[in-house]
Amino acid sequence: MRTDGYIPPSAQRCVGFSDGSRYRIDKSGNVILQRRCFNGKDYIHCMEFQSTIGPDGMCMDFYGPVPGARHDAYINRESCVNARMEAAQV
Repeated sequence: MRTDGYIPPSAQRCVGFSDGSRYRIDKSGNVILQRRCFNGKDYIHCMEFQSTIGPDGMCMDFYGPVPGARHDAYINRESCVNARMEAAQV
């Protein structure tokens, strides 16, 4: 590992790291809501959130809640986080 401050070209435009979280919720009496919040991967009813964490560990962006049946790629696309982070760079 280099310690001279060199940043490889592939990481020069990286401003943060995406992190998704699922928060378990109770089943609702509403069947439609139950279906939207059911996460088939973990077999739980949940709401999902996405945050972008900077290199220093600070939360730079937060998006959610989104029903648990949605994929992380969908949340990333809907939040437009890439465009906002690109616009924020100097």
